[in-house]
Amino acid sequence: MSVLVVTPRDDPSSRQCARWADTLVKNHGNLVELTTRSRSAVDNHLPSHRHAFYFGHGDIDRLIVAGGLFPRQVVLLGGGSLRGITYRIVVAVACWSGDGLGRAVVIANPAKPKEVWAYVGWLDDISWLDEWPDPIGDALVTALDAFCSGGDVAQLVSDLKQRFSDAHNEIRANGGARGLATDRVFLGKACALY
Repeated sequence: MSVLVVTPRDDPSSRQCARWADTLVKNHGNLVELTTRSRSAVDNHLPSHRHAFYFGHGDIDRLIVAGGLFPRQVVLLGGGSLRGITYRIVVAVACWSGDGLGRAVVIANPAKPKEVWAYVGWLDDISWLDEWPDPIGDALVTALDAFCSGGDVAQLVSDLKQRFSDAHNEIRANGGARGLATDRVFLGKACALY
């Protein structure tokens, strides 16, 4: 399974996501990490990989480098760029893209070969406590480790749900001992429930 792992590292949130991607890449020789904020770089590398993982920002219909005060938003992956390889699996550790982009790229026409066979992404925000991102990161890396070691998409989704439930329980049980205020524990538990 040849996988391109795209990590734009454009702000603190996407850099945190990239640290989780780094761990995953170290564990699996078939993952190739591309750190870029350039659509053309992604377009040049993507065709030589069957699958794609993305760790960064997302929108309902695209995976992006978020625009700031002056820089414009850059679309790194969208509907057109994800197609082109039959039976591609896309995993997007990014906000919002699970429904719109996921639905758009997974072809439901049985007369055509499925180009994007499965899209695993979030239907809402993905977030974590800045002061304790480990429970969320550990959930992601553990589930994706199993997937990259020969798991299937259904098992990945099940593992993600279970691991996020475990993260919720860890934050609930140990947040106070880590010195988190009650409101931060509550927020951390909510992050794990997304």
